Amino acid sequence: MSKEVKITVIEPHEMGYDYENDVQFKDPAAWYIVNALDQRIYLHVRSRQDAVDWVKENYDGRYTVRSAKLHQKGGDITCRGTNTRKGQFRG
Repeated sequence: MSKEVKITVIEPHEMGYDYENDVQFKDPAAWYIVNALDQRIYLHVRSRQDAVDWVKENYDGRYTVRSAKLHQKGGDITCRGTNTRKGQFRG
């Protein structure tokens, strides 16, 4: 990758115990990885593919790129499931 990627490293003790439910914690970027030291490394890139390419180049693809948008505090859930199956009684 020819372009420099800005990263932000957040230590586990900086996030707090219950950071996912903390209203004050705001993710600094849309994509991140969690390394072996339990640090969150946020990647300031536009697309997931750019983040995956950076991880392949710097970590040999050992870590999975995660989306910070799945932990939105806006009150709306980004993914929804269903409780019924095909042929299941709905009455």
